[in-house]
Amino acid sequence: MSLRYCFEKAYTQKTLANSKRNDLAVVDTDGSESLVKAAVQRGVLVYGYLNIGALEDGRSYYKQFKSLRLAYYDGWDGEYWIDVTDKAWQDHILDLAKNIKATGAIGLYLDNTDIYYMC
Repeated sequence: MSLRYCFEKAYTQKTLANSKRNDLAVVDTDGSESLVKAAVQRGVLVYGYLNIGALEDGRSYYKQFKSLRLAYYDGWDGEYWIDVTDKAWQDHILDLAKNIKATGAIGLYLDNTDIYYMC
């Protein structure tokens, strides 16, 4: 078994295409639902990447949650720490998790879970 990480959407297709049966792949599933489903059907163990503590300006929901930004995420262009205590953000994260599950991914890779102290 090999382990493949791909947190950038631009590399999801290549990562999943190169994964074989029983390989573990952690990928950003956003916009890649059919690729994830095909990989799962081939026997790839896919985990969906979910950034729960930061907001990226390239996401379709950026404008909706822009007001919840806490601070610039140093070293990551276009990414901001977000107020994870906000109910709307929490509900949004749950919806994203459900969407990832619907792709056939077997689990979630949660990123930026350690920023509660900033809120």
